[in-house]
Amino acid sequence: GNHVNSDACPDGTGGTCQSATCGDGFIYNTGGGTEACDDGNMVDCDGCKGDCSRADNVCGDGIPECTETCDDGNHDNTDSCPDGTGGTCAAAVCGDGFIWSGHEGCDGTNFGSASCSDYGTDDAGSLACAGCVIDSSGCYESCGDTSDCDTSGQQCILTASPHFCDDVGDTCDKNPTVISGTGSYSYDDNLENLNDSYNGTNCGDIGLSDSEGRDRVYAVTMAVGDYLVAWLQPNNWDAVLYLSTSCGPPLDLSSGACPVGWNRSSSYGDNERLDYVATSDGTVYLVVDQDNGTSVTPRDYTLDVTVGAGTVHPTSAGDVVVTEIMPDAGSNDCEWIELYNANGSPLDLNGSRIYYRDNKSFDIDYPLILRPGEYMVVGRTADTSSNCGLDWMSWSDGGFDLDAGIVHSYVSLRWDPSGSDTLIDEVDYPGTWSTSKHAMYLCTNHNNDTDNDDTANNWQEDDSDQYTTNYYGTPADESYETDGNPSTCN
Repeated sequence: GNHVNSDACPDGTGGTCQSATCGDGFIYNTGGGTEACDDGNMVDCDGCKGDCSRADNVCGDGIPECTETCDDGNHDNTDSCPDGTGGTCAAAVCGDGFIWSGHEGCDGTNFGSASCSDYGTDDAGSLACAGCVIDSSGCYESCGDTSDCDTSGQQCILTASPHFCDDVGDTCDKNPTVISGTGSYSYDDNLENLNDSYNGTNCGDIGLSDSEGRDRVYAVTMAVGDYLVAWLQPNNWDAVLYLSTSCGPPLDLSSGACPVGWNRSSSYGDNERLDYVATSDGTVYLVVDQDNGTSVTPRDYTLDVTVGAGTVHPTSAGDVVVTEIMPDAGSNDCEWIELYNANGSPLDLNGSRIYYRDNKSFDIDYPLILRPGEYMVVGRTADTSSNCGLDWMSWSDGGFDLDAGIVHSYVSLRWDPSGSDTLIDEVDYPGTWSTSKHAMYLCTNHNNDTDNDDTANNWQEDDSDQYTTNYYGTPADESYETDGNPSTCN
């Protein structure tokens, strides 16, 4: 009748009014009771010994038992047995989140009191932990201008936010972003200050520049035969996209060496495309380089990258189909053709030749990857200031001229013109084929039908899709009817 649950007869709230016993869920510790705990059962290792004599499996109590492999009772998480707050009471090991003093500098996200300011003149950035060893490569010295840089030969990189001090021509010390597969990337402050000034004449007039802190580097690990396609879309600034086998300075200028890959145009604000096929296993470095060393404004861009395994060449008729032609654009610079991959495998057009009127031609003599189902535009120039606003030019040749005013013209794609000279596709068309500034497109139900792609009824004039003011067509895209469905015809 005393309404107490801790004596020999638990008769308080929820009590049993039975003689107190271990396992009844009430701690019998008055009136002669000796229980230290009672969790309602008589099982060991659940926090209370089965005889209710004490708590068990408690990390830090100095009694290694149950799931514990150690317990030295000193409540210290930095020794060989972490048994402090949140400790494991298991032998210290890299990856347990606790820094084992004298053996580990960090563990996971735990750096203890360490910071970038512990490393030379660096005072900003972030530490990384690799194998429980501190990696300080992400640290840097912040600055307002070059006079703030304590190390001789460094410059203040004003394009980054916050600004940082860095060597000119140094290696990739800002941890290049790793690319694998397909992805899209945009501007961030993880910039390099590479000295990437090249001999434009020796390197195909690619115009790479020595510009302060304008380099964003991406690392791509490739196996021999893998291909890479990269589209850089700068936001109204002049960019160069190139590929190197090393990171900063990637080339010896005195030797006249060139990058292993670069974009085929670099006009102000234009999209840049780079294609590459790996000739050996290893890592290559994709570099976004700003061709302007004066502005400190962050240079926004989007970089779309595809990395795939293996390509084949278009060696059979119909592997590639000519699907759209702009024969009369009012200016030769604005004329173009569109190619479609009907093969189903990634095709490298390197080694192909395109013929056009009067038996004129140009060779595709660098890797140019046409992915399965992809539409690709080839024309005279990739400079949007003169090609009537055509952004997506994958290959350009300065002599290209369709000249629709002549009586008869054609476009022909041939593989290995010096060897097998295989005709892949050819389209013959009259000089009065279309209205000026209107492209002619092959109906999509004939994209795999090279035998009939000369038939006039299988081609339509585009009078509804403007890719730029007063220019009609769907360059680098499937052709559509006015109702938005893919174009079809008899």
